[in-house]
Amino acid sequence: MRIHLAETLKESLENFAAVNAKNYLISYFYDKKHTLTEATFEKVPDAKILLDSGAFSAFNTKQELNFEDYMDFVTEHKDDYIGYFNMDVVYDGEKSKVNYDIMREKGFDPIPVFHYGSDFSYLEHYIKYSKYIALSGYAQHTMQQRLMINWTKKCLKMIPKDRDIHLLGVTSPIILFRFHNEITSVDSSSVERHRSYTGTISYSGMNTGSKTIPTKLSMDQVNKIQQYSASRIVNMEQELNELEEQHG
Repeated sequence: MRIHLAETLKESLENFAAVNAKNYLISYFYDKKHTLTEATFEKVPDAKILLDSGAFSAFNTKQELNFEDYMDFVTEHKDDYIGYFNMDVVYDGEKSKVNYDIMREKGFDPIPVFHYGSDFSYLEHYIKYSKYIALSGYAQHTMQQRLMINWTKKCLKMIPKDRDIHLLGVTSPIILFRFHNEITSVDSSSVERHRSYTGTISYSGMNTGSKTIPTKLSMDQVNKIQQYSASRIVNMEQELNELEEQHG
């Protein structure tokens, strides 16, 4: 299983590379000029990069992405990525399916995104055509892990065993250790640089407002926190893969 670190800034790349991270997720939302992808390969020549459309980031910031521009970007740069996601529409299963079908009709092979709360008929549709399927909703339900575990189990029962599966926005140890031998990849934005700066890196155990963290962090502190958190993710990935080898 691969854990892809979500990369939004070149400064983050320096910290991720420092702990020997190889797997990245880059969003079109942050890399419309392809410069972040190019910088990643310059720093980590053997990087494995997944391309996200950035629909969730656009939704959260109340911005819009141009679907045609995204398809043009994929056409030009798809060989740089091990896979690219459909431009899904958050909380709208039908529009997500429409975009997926358009991409397929135009000759693309996108990874469809099936959202928690969408009708399972959409998942059935994606199963017919895709070898790689993404499940989404974990970031929105971080405090409801039992809910997401049960939903994931239902999805995995429907998806044939020969398909690759990606979980979007999840590095919860509880979920990963539960499903690591059934999924191909996940991604994490929990070690993004802006979270380091505000002291809200979840996987490091440091919480917003903690009295143990200075109100204002220096850039050196930001880098050290981000490197530490990224190393925790990289080590967890290694541990999960060792577990999978032990259990066949």
